[in-house]
Amino acid sequence: MTERSTRAPIFRVADTHVVQRLERASEQFGDHPLVAELEWLAHQYQRLEARLDKITMMSDRLQSQVLDMNKVLQEQAISDPLTGLMNRNGLLDRLNAECARLIREHTAFGLLMLDLDHFKAINDAFGHHAGDQVLIAVAATLRQHMRPYDVFSRWGGEEFLLLVPAVERSALEELARRLLEAVRQVSVPGVPEVSEVRVSIGLYYCDQPESPSDSVRKADIALYRAKEAGRDQVVTFG
Repeated sequence: MTERSTRAPIFRVADTHVVQRLERASEQFGDHPLVAELEWLAHQYQRLEARLDKITMMSDRLQSQVLDMNKVLQEQAISDPLTGLMNRNGLLDRLNAECARLIREHTAFGLLMLDLDHFKAINDAFGHHAGDQVLIAVAATLRQHMRPYDVFSRWGGEEFLLLVPAVERSALEELARRLLEAVRQVSVPGVPEVSEVRVSIGLYYCDQPESPSDSVRKADIALYRAKEAGRDQVVTFG
């Protein structure tokens, strides 16, 4: 047997059938020029296949990174950067879905519109950094009193909007009272000058089909009435 026929195969296990055929050809034809040509072509094929495998791995990693980036961008698009809560756009998407579910399944939901009392005075007296810390502290405190599937958003400025799916009216009213008391107990880390935080809450219980904008408007009307009545209280629409 020639030197060429005794050297180690250059093929991978996946190419076993090709290897066997080439080995038989090498033993039968020895140093025939076609055998050498086949070996050279097989070597080139392996090099190209290895490069293709590398490119495929890089492509898979790139696709995974793109998916992760898209997920981050989607989360950022519906998140408030200060408090980490859902923003207005994100909550409106969920509210649209909840209004549609009410039509399909007759499942009532609640809205609580919250507005920090005298927030401008806090900003004016202690600066916007203090105001930001108040918002962060209030958001963190209120989240502790909610169910995992309640949707809590920063509606804008010092306003928050809470969507409470699948809830009874009495449970919604009790939740509003708990949130009111929780805000009264808020302490603001790093801003000891802010010793008192209060909130007004407008409550709306939706058990009949209507547009999301109507639901928000009614919660906002209830909030306005709470402000007009002296703040630091819950007022129900209707």
